[in-house]
Amino acid sequence: MIAHADEAVDIRAYCEKQWPDEFSMQEYCIKEETKSYSSLRRKNYSADDAHPVAVKIFKKCLKEWSNDQVEWSMVEYCVDEEVGSYNRLNPDEPID
Repeated sequence: MIAHADEAVDIRAYCEKQWPDEFSMQEYCIKEETKSYSSLRRKNYSADDAHPVAVKIFKKCLKEWSNDQVEWSMVEYCVDEEVGSYNRLNPDEPID
């Protein structure tokens, strides 16, 4: 799945900045960041009808892993870890 055009440009810029002159790493980074971005879009935790705790988790992780650019792989990892913990602590009210 391909990220939206603007986000694809941002991901490429992020990876070029992280891996200047290492083109195989830029390619790998773009692939992984795009995969994470697409995964988060499918989970749709920022939607109006999303679980309210999921929305809080998503916003917290996005803020934590955004400086001048977003590190989508870490946002996804953060969200997955927090949602997993929430679900284990609240088995009667799981997210998803």
